[in-house]
Amino acid sequence: MPACIVAGEPRGKLGATVGEPVPRIIDVCERTAHGLEVARKLGKLTGRRRRIRPETIEAARAMVAAGKAKTEICKALGVSRTR
Repeated sequence: MPACIVAGEPRGKLGATVGEPVPRIIDVCERTAHGLEVARKLGKLTGRRRRIRPETIEAARAMVAAGKAKTEICKALGVSRTR
């Protein structure tokens, strides 16, 4: 069961405890999802920041199209080949 933060709770602000009613947890998660949806519609950025910039991705694709080795491309762009 996912743990959702509940502001103002005396139990350390965590709403997913053993005795917590399931409808309340679902309500908190639904409100969070609604807030994120509204933020996306307003053009706000949500989620993790991208690790590689779009320009770097384009450069890597151009190098692949040119026939360079993937290991060489990764070293040139300073990224790991495994991720």
